[in-house]
Amino acid sequence: MSLEKKSRVPALNRCLELMTLISGDDGLNVNDLSALSGIPKSSVYVLLEEMERQKLIRQKSDGSYQLWIRVIELGELASSKLDLKELITDAMRPLLDSIDCLALNFGIMDGDEGYYLIKLSNPRCSVKLRSKAGGKLSLVRDGIGKCLLAFQPESRRMRLIPLQDFSKVTDTSITSPEILKKELAHIRDQGWSLGNGENEYGGRSVSAPVWGSGGQLIGALSAQGLVNQFTDDRLPDYSKQIMECANALSAKLGWEKGSA
Repeated sequence: MSLEKKSRVPALNRCLELMTLISGDDGLNVNDLSALSGIPKSSVYVLLEEMERQKLIRQKSDGSYQLWIRVIELGELASSKLDLKELITDAMRPLLDSIDCLALNFGIMDGDEGYYLIKLSNPRCSVKLRSKAGGKLSLVRDGIGKCLLAFQPESRRMRLIPLQDFSKVTDTSITSPEILKKELAHIRDQGWSLGNGENEYGGRSVSAPVWGSGGQLIGALSAQGLVNQFTDDRLPDYSKQIMECANALSAKLGWEKGSA
């Protein structure tokens, strides 16, 4: 992933790229950051030193880096000016009229776990789903969870895969790290994730990633329903609509196509 384009301030692009990598995996050292970004190690040293001086990052005892207090301060200031949940919810609502689904969800990563941040139930449907805002989701058996995991930086994705629960819940459940890796590669190739009843018989979902201004993964948008709603012939149209909505939301958050 490279954020560096033609710029009057290329050092700023490089700093943002390094911060994006650190935000996705706080176990990266100078060598890792240089290899992942393509920035020469000597330049990485200089940029990290200045960001550390500005309290944007800090170096841990093992030599790896993490985002630090100034980022938190700036984030809190930005949050006071922007209601992110309201922005996401407003972007999701039109899908309730165009997709035959039970609910729309927005999921996020918090540490090593996935959670539902927003759930919009379809008022025209009486069927109730187990998912709820604030509830934990599976990164293996939930379509939105697979989407969140698929688009993590590779080093973080590889670290998280062995930590997952591969218990068989339904006939379509993913039961091994090897199968999951193939599924995640397929998701990255096509740009969206299919939940195919891995966690609950008869359920299906389509999910797509939402990106931030620095090319970092913000979360995933999902439409959730039943097999008779998400039929094979409807999947191309539904996946297109979900990806278009996710990309439009990403653009509102400052993302530029090609930066993720």
